[in-house]
Amino acid sequence: MEWIEVINGSVLSKKTNINGKHDCIGSCTSVLIRRNQIRSNFHDDIKDPTEETSAMGFDLFDRYGRLKPVFKKDPVRSGSGIWGDELDHGDILLIDQVSINECHRRQGLGREMVRDILQKAMAKCDPQTFVAIACSAALNSEVRDECENKSDEEQRHIYDREERTAECFLRSLGFRRIGYTEWFAFLPGNTQHACQSLPADKDFDPPRPTPAHTTNIFFETLLDEFEATKGDTARLAVIQKALESYGPEEDIWVLADRRGNTLLHHAAAFENPSCVKWILEKCPRLITIRNYMGGTPLELCQEQIDDTRTQHGISDKFTGCSQPFLDILSTLKGLSDPSPEELQRLRYGCTCGQCQEGFMSPRMHLALRCCAADAGDMLSDDADNSDGDYFVEKNRLTLKYLQPGVRDNLRTNKSMRQGFASILGHFARLLRDHTEPPHVHKILEMTRSSREWPPVTKTYLSRGGTVEAVGSALFARAMDESLWAVGGIIWDLYADEMEALPACRNDDEFGFVSGLCGYKRVRRVQYVSMTGIPLDDDF
Repeated sequence: MEWIEVINGSVLSKKTNINGKHDCIGSCTSVLIRRNQIRSNFHDDIKDPTEETSAMGFDLFDRYGRLKPVFKKDPVRSGSGIWGDELDHGDILLIDQVSINECHRRQGLGREMVRDILQKAMAKCDPQTFVAIACSAALNSEVRDECENKSDEEQRHIYDREERTAECFLRSLGFRRIGYTEWFAFLPGNTQHACQSLPADKDFDPPRPTPAHTTNIFFETLLDEFEATKGDTARLAVIQKALESYGPEEDIWVLADRRGNTLLHHAAAFENPSCVKWILEKCPRLITIRNYMGGTPLELCQEQIDDTRTQHGISDKFTGCSQPFLDILSTLKGLSDPSPEELQRLRYGCTCGQCQEGFMSPRMHLALRCCAADAGDMLSDDADNSDGDYFVEKNRLTLKYLQPGVRDNLRTNKSMRQGFASILGHFARLLRDHTEPPHVHKILEMTRSSREWPPVTKTYLSRGGTVEAVGSALFARAMDESLWAVGGIIWDLYADEMEALPACRNDDEFGFVSGLCGYKRVRRVQYVSMTGIPLDDDF
């Protein structure tokens, strides 16, 4: 893997041993990740090297290696609020493990070793964008022996103690916490960043479980029975039997597990809409209670949907959240009679409130419109002024969704070449004049009502060409020219227009949207079978 480089360090004793060698009294392991090299396939690539790279990649970043919005903008879960778009860029040094022999601790050896590694890694990168990341929980691996034969409570105490020590160590180096997570970041080359000026004792710490917050026997028993019972209706019967007699102000409703999750959190995460509705009717105040990661029941539900959509590799195959999750989202958002548009936006994960039909964001709409106009003009010029062989070879990526025989016909039939370009013009006009997504049937309606002469589009369609082939090529081109593709041509040309539109979770989900519009589910990475045969784009 060319995008990852191991960078390790060690501390040797000053004195030599009986063999005349210096003993290793400390070590640090880390990896330098060239993020831009895996940007288009970030989650698939980052999960492979180690458990630590996988945990970091999925805990902190989206599928394109950008810091998740919740850690940038959420008024609560952004923590200290110092991290933003700067963590979307640059190479990442992930510090896996730091260890100093017990008898040599508290001498500053660990800090000096890590600083040396930071300098070594930063020399290989752009210092202004280089970021170092470490997990406090990953630095206490040495306590495993101490935890042997200890009770669960004793083990938790040991890990909590060591985690606090690791946090102090990281902060002494300049690292500051990312949101409510166990992860810390540092920008050693950017002296103007807030992480360089925020005092260590002012850095954010999320609430920690204490004996007063630990669950009682009643809640543990109820939660065990709830999780062991299958089905929304059966689970509703379990909690009604246990809690029916309690009033909304009684403390039993706010009991939580070790992660701070109340019964409402669990019902929302387990896709139990009837349970969610009943719990809220009995105790409405639960809707605002946050767990120890800062999440309300609504936010936990949304994260569950997004994790399933992203971490299970179905982003491009996503067809919307399940009906139970949709019902839960409606209830937790207080939508007693949601409109069809509201339901569509909930189903497809819209975060801007403006996605057309719930899935096509304003920024994607603009990207497709600009691409259709530019590509249509270019191909029209090529079709008019180039011979067939040159046209096909020059535009082979754009024409790849055509059947081979149809593509070969373009070499000898100028009208077909012009027809392909003409359909891109229809896409551009539809996207310019209407707010709706460019579904296949809408483009076909435009071609049939067109008074085009000569009828080049009709020639193209009558000889095996399809709207689907043109639309798939358009989505693929827009995806490849988006901000997070190499080059980001669309953003370079239309930055002001793009910035004026609201950002959305669906802005870069070209495969998901192309599929819902009736085209191939385009993607940046071509998967192949065990024998090396390319898999179909709709996989």
